[in-house]
Amino acid sequence: MVSYRRATEADSEALSALLNASHADNLTADERRTAGFVQGDFSPYALRRFLAGPASVVAVAPGADAALLGCALTSTSPATTGPAAELDRFCAEHLADRRWVAYGPVAVAANQRGRGITRGMLGMVKHLLSQQGFNCAVAFIDERNQHSLAVHEHLGFAREGSFDYGGHRYQVVSG
Repeated sequence: MVSYRRATEADSEALSALLNASHADNLTADERRTAGFVQGDFSPYALRRFLAGPASVVAVAPGADAALLGCALTSTSPATTGPAAELDRFCAEHLADRRWVAYGPVAVAANQRGRGITRGMLGMVKHLLSQQGFNCAVAFIDERNQHSLAVHEHLGFAREGSFDYGGHRYQVVSG
């Protein structure tokens, strides 16, 4: 049975590998369309921001190897550039009445998709956030990533609006 726990610094290398395997630049157009994708810098150094997040979690395989099967990362660190900075601005303007945290990226190993791992990770994320007084997890999703939008809507996320960055439109979803 899959278990869920907080992500730690010891997970950095496995997290980087998992996220880079799901990165848009490393997938075919068909893989991006059918399985979704993540974007951004996922070097172990860049992951520190997420590892400090209030509810960054990983899904772990049973057994002695305890392989990393998925991750759902969060951050309260203000972003200074890119779509994450636009998300911060959007939330300050449109979601100021909520205590929100940036949610994402989310990735599940290709051979583990469709087994409820994202739902399990999200459940733990929401539990950890509620314990810390947060009432909203907010993500930005590239509109080209229809798979991710569909998964998040299926899991109860609502579209809050959108913003443009770098020639792409991003949907803001909360849950």
